[in-house]
Amino acid sequence: MTDDLGLRFEELLVDLKGNGRYQWITIFLVLLPTFFACSFISSGWLFVIATPDDFFCHIPLNQSNGTSVAFTSEEKKRLLPPGNDGELHSKCELYSVDYSALLQNFGSIREMEAYFNATNASSTPRTACSSWEFDKTVYQDTITTDWDLVCTARDFLPTLAYIIGSIGVMIGTPLGGYAADRFGRKPTYFAFLALQVVFGAATVAAPRAHYGYYVFLTLYTIHSVSVNPIYLVPSTLGLEIITPDCRATFLVLLTLAYTAGAVAFTGIAYALRSWRPMVLATILPFTLYGMFWFVLPESPRWLLLKGRSKEFNVYLRKMAKINRVEWSESLEGKASQLCIDARGVSHISLSNLNESSDVATYSYLDLFRGPRIRRHTILMLIMSIVVQVCYYGLGYYAPTLGPNPYLSFFLSSLVEIPGALLIQLVCDRIGRRLTILLCFIAGGTACLSTLAVPPSSASFGSVLGLFLVAKLFITAAYAVQELLVNELLPTVVRGKGVALTNFVSSLFANIGPIIVYSGRADSESLTLVIFGGLMIFASICALFIPETLDRPLPETLAECETMDLHGSWKDTFAFCRPTVKSNHDQPTMSTSF
Repeated sequence: MTDDLGLRFEELLVDLKGNGRYQWITIFLVLLPTFFACSFISSGWLFVIATPDDFFCHIPLNQSNGTSVAFTSEEKKRLLPPGNDGELHSKCELYSVDYSALLQNFGSIREMEAYFNATNASSTPRTACSSWEFDKTVYQDTITTDWDLVCTARDFLPTLAYIIGSIGVMIGTPLGGYAADRFGRKPTYFAFLALQVVFGAATVAAPRAHYGYYVFLTLYTIHSVSVNPIYLVPSTLGLEIITPDCRATFLVLLTLAYTAGAVAFTGIAYALRSWRPMVLATILPFTLYGMFWFVLPESPRWLLLKGRSKEFNVYLRKMAKINRVEWSESLEGKASQLCIDARGVSHISLSNLNESSDVATYSYLDLFRGPRIRRHTILMLIMSIVVQVCYYGLGYYAPTLGPNPYLSFFLSSLVEIPGALLIQLVCDRIGRRLTILLCFIAGGTACLSTLAVPPSSASFGSVLGLFLVAKLFITAAYAVQELLVNELLPTVVRGKGVALTNFVSSLFANIGPIIVYSGRADSESLTLVIFGGLMIFASICALFIPETLDRPLPETLAECETMDLHGSWKDTFAFCRPTVKSNHDQPTMSTSF
C-alpha cells in the first residue's frame, strides 16, 4: 500500500528507537545550539538600529586660536533654544549665531546662557543642525549615532533599515523552502549559513562617511535573506527524525533554546553597547557551525521520497547502530519496501492520484489544490499571521515598560520560558488544537483586560503584569502553530508550506510595530486591545483545524487528502487526551521519552 507511507515510516522509526540516543545527540549537540544562536540575530538588530532618547545639536565652540573648548553636555544644552512639547532644549535646531564669537566676548558658558535668557528666544533666528551629539548612557553607538539618523526625514532611516531587512527575510523564506525541498535540508542550511556569516560580517565594514548607511543597508538586506532558512530548516529536520510523541517536546526545547539565547544576548548587548562588536557577536557562533557539516544528517523522509535509497539505508543503519538496535532482516525488508513504494507515490499529483510521471514536480500551488490541504493551509496562514503580528508587536511594545531598554527586553524574553514549559505540560495531554485555542483566548483576554486599568503611573504594575501574561501565551501559541504546520503538511511540500506561512506572516508582521506606534499616539491601552482582538479572532479559527496528536507525518499529497486527522467536537472541548483514529484503524503509536 502507498497511501500509508508516513505511517509505515513512523513504525520503522519506532522499531529503530526513534526517540533514542541518535536523535537526542543530534538535537542537543547540533540543532539546539543553532536555535540558541538564531535568537542573537533577531535580538541584536533591535539594539543596532536603536536611537538614544537624548541627543542635541553639536555646538562649535572654539577659542580665538582655533582650538575647541571642552564643556559638559549639560552646559551645551543650556545654549540651545527650547524644544517643542515642553522639552528643555531643541534636538534639531540651534540659534543662528556665531557661538565661538560669543564665547570670546562673554568668556564663559554662564555668561552666554544669561545672554540668551535676556534675549527674546522666540525672536532669535534658528537654523537646522548639521551634526549631533548623543547621550551615551545606554548606547555607546548605533547606526543612528554613526550616521546622524535623526531629525527631518533622516529619523525614519533606522526604521527603514528594519523594514528593508524584513523584506530580505521574506525573500529568503520561500527561497529556503524551495531549496530545502529541491536540494535537501542539509545543503540548504549550510548555503544560507555561509550567506549569514559573510554578509553579516561585511556590514561591520560599512564606512562612517555619509554614504556608509546605504552600504550598510545593502549588506544588511542580503544578510537578512538567510535569517529564516537557518531557523526553519533545522526546525523541519528535527521534526522529521523523531517519532510523533516527541514532536511537542522538540518544539519546546527549540523555544527554550531560542529564548535562552535572547536572554543571554541581553547581557552581551549590555556589556558591548556598540553596534559593530554587537553584530560580530551575533554571527560569531555561526562561524563555528560549519563543522556541523560532518554530523548534521539529511532528512530521512526527504531521502526516501527523492528515491535516494542507498543514502536512506545508510542513515537507518547508522541510527540503529547508535541506538543499539540490531539491524535484522525484518528491518531490511521494511526499509526496502518503503523505498520501492516511495518511487511510485513521490510522483503522484493531485490532478491524477492513480497515475505517476517520470519527474516529481511540486510547487506552492499544490498547497491549495486539494480541498483538505487547501483548508489546512488557509487556516494556518491566518493563525501564523496573528501569531507574528502579536508576538513581534508585543516585542516592540516592551521598551515602554520602563526607562531601561535592556531590562525591558530581558523581562520580555524571560517570560517566554514559562510559555514554552506550558506547551510541554499540556500539548501532549489535551492535544494541539485545544492548546492553541486556550493560548489565544488567555492572551487575548489579558490584552483586553487593560481597558479596565486606569491610565496612570500608579497602574504601571498592572499593565506590566497583563503584558507579560499576554507575551507568555502568544509565545506558547507560536510554538504550537509551528508544530501544527509541520504535522499537517506532507513531506513533499512541507518545506514549501513552512516557507509560505512564514513568508506571508512575515509580510504582515510589520503591522505589529505600526499598531504600537499608532497606539502610543492615541492611547497606550489601544495597542494591547488591538492585539487582544486579533488573538480572540484566531481562537475562532483554531476550532476548525484538525487534531494531529500522535499522528504520523503525512508523506505525500495523496496521503494528506485521504487520511482522516479529525477528532470529534467533543474532543475539542474535553480537557483530556483526544481520541483520533486513521482510516486504517491503526493504534496510536507512543513511545516513552
